[in-house]
Amino acid sequence: MKSHFSVLEAHRCHVLTLYRHTLRNSHNVQSGYLKFRINRVLGEEVKKHKYDKSSWSIFKKLTSLKKLNDALEVNDCIEAHNLLVNYCGSIKKPRSKVKGILKSIEAEIKENHNIQDNRRLARLSLFDAYLKRKQQRNELPYNIPQEYKQKLLLPLALHERGLMNLERLKISLMKGKYHTKLSYTMSGKSRIWFVRSYVNKNKRESIKLRNLITQDKKKNLTILRHLDNLKENANWAMHEAIWERYLDDGHLHQSNINNYMKNMQFTESVRRQASYVPNTYVLNKDIKQCVRLKEWLLPLSQNIVDLENLCIKREQQFFVNKGNLLSKHGSLEYYKKQSQKVYSNHVLKYKKMLKEDLPTVNPFIENRSIPEILKKHGLKLKF
Repeated sequence: MKSHFSVLEAHRCHVLTLYRHTLRNSHNVQSGYLKFRINRVLGEEVKKHKYDKSSWSIFKKLTSLKKLNDALEVNDCIEAHNLLVNYCGSIKKPRSKVKGILKSIEAEIKENHNIQDNRRLARLSLFDAYLKRKQQRNELPYNIPQEYKQKLLLPLALHERGLMNLERLKISLMKGKYHTKLSYTMSGKSRIWFVRSYVNKNKRESIKLRNLITQDKKKNLTILRHLDNLKENANWAMHEAIWERYLDDGHLHQSNINNYMKNMQFTESVRRQASYVPNTYVLNKDIKQCVRLKEWLLPLSQNIVDLENLCIKREQQFFVNKGNLLSKHGSLEYYKKQSQKVYSNHVLKYKKMLKEDLPTVNPFIENRSIPEILKKHGLKLKF
């Protein structure tokens, strides 16, 4: 059995010495691109041939590395570049093999009509659950021929699921018109209002609204981080102010920042109203009397007030947007009308289906099964 070259002390020392000398000599080259290429190619080749046991392959690699090292020692950049180009050109790139494999897979998919696409996988999952349920109830044996499963039991499983979907559709239509409401999501203290309805749910949801919510929540997180940083800086500033006051006249203030932050007084604007009244900072009694506390804490407190005003301004903007949604010609009224149209259309389709297709349902005929009938009338598209 062949032994790996790393077992040979002389070989290992020779390879490591040559590799290290090549890396050191590459620093003599003035070209940054050539340095990058040398380091990258050497690293990739060392990893690739780490477990190579072919003596001829290792001999060729070491000969190429020796030539490269000699060119770098005399600072011959052109020769080093040519050696790298010739060496990289002689490497068999695996991309052609990958492309060949992908083409063969693509051809196999086109020829094989039993490929497991999403529809087939959904049916198999449904059938597996149906079979397990029936076998647990002792309604079906555990050993069933594959032909019976495909031609007899699978249509029955799909028919059972179709009956369930038909019943759900009937209950949904009996409840009356589809519900449309005004909803909101929280972004800090702000409420982002939007319309929820049957028409604009799931994939039909507004991309603009989704981006607005995402961006606003990111902004809110940024503001919260700034507030945390300000509070942390206020703690350090308070200790500096207390120390300077103590050096001035020997008076020692309380060293709890929560007391100062708690005593900060703000004039609160009325939230969730169209009129925007910014907060104004009122000096705390202790801060007003102490020059040192005023110098250190006043700028930080003003920054806190500015961030609070920014939050309130954004909250007022969303409140104005809520009023626009609730207006006579707003989005809420529009989606109510659209949902009513969709509901009326579904009721007409359902009645037409009851009259024309449901009396002749046959689970063993593909185009006469309940899933296909629902799909035909645009009422159920899953199976």
